[in-house]
Amino acid sequence: MQTHTIEIPELLQQYIDERIASGDYGDPESVIVASLLRDKAEADAEAVKTERFWAKIQSAVDSLDRGEGTVVDDLEAYFDEILAEVEADFAAKAA
Repeated sequence: MQTHTIEIPELLQQYIDERIASGDYGDPESVIVASLLRDKAEADAEAVKTERFWAKIQSAVDSLDRGEGTVVDDLEAYFDEILAEVEADFAAKAA
């Protein structure tokens, strides 16, 4: 395992001390490793979301390239139709 020496701001040092004092962690390294693991998990999840987002965008572009798009001349009316469908779905589920 590689060793790094870092300076911790006082506010974070206090937090580390509090986590150790609470009994949640046994030493500063455990607090820092747990924090880094949570950060990595969040970053990994965000990367998956971003990848899925771009895949959906590409799928939509591919669909348009195949001529499968819908021409909308009146955007307000189109959104009103979508809103009506959503409201009808909510009403049906509430019933």
